[in-house]
Amino acid sequence: MRRRNREEIFQLLVFGVGGALAIVLLVLGILATNTDPADDNALTRTIENLIPPRSATVELQSEVGIELDATLNYQVQICVDGMPIPADEYVAGDPNLGQFIFKPGPERSIREWVQGPHAVTVGYWSRAVTIEEVWPDSSTCEPASTGSIEFISWSFTAG
Repeated sequence: MRRRNREEIFQLLVFGVGGALAIVLLVLGILATNTDPADDNALTRTIENLIPPRSATVELQSEVGIELDATLNYQVQICVDGMPIPADEYVAGDPNLGQFIFKPGPERSIREWVQGPHAVTVGYWSRAVTIEEVWPDSSTCEPASTGSIEFISWSFTAG
């Protein structure tokens, strides 16, 4: 009878330890999976890159922008600190490749970044909808309608 009790205890220990190990591995797997869309490592399929990355510290002449999936054919409006950047000032990248990038400089809306934190918001929408329909007042960062626009926001620090 004692031998049987020992076997049962051994089986319970093996199953108990195995079950606990399985639970620990499951929890670690869930914690290691990054599903936060606010994290650059978990950007949407549409957004391929934020420039600069979230919370980056950059030089005063650094670029700001976004890279989108080129196959989706989007238009964008970049706003920095509540000020819209005119599309004709997107100087780097290729919109046909989904690259919309602004670089401060002479004869631009922003000559250089002021030292300190800056907030970026990018609205993006299908080229099937004209900018005049979506963003009729190019002097603000307020679109006419948000129905067909997606937004992403992040911040960086200059200096």
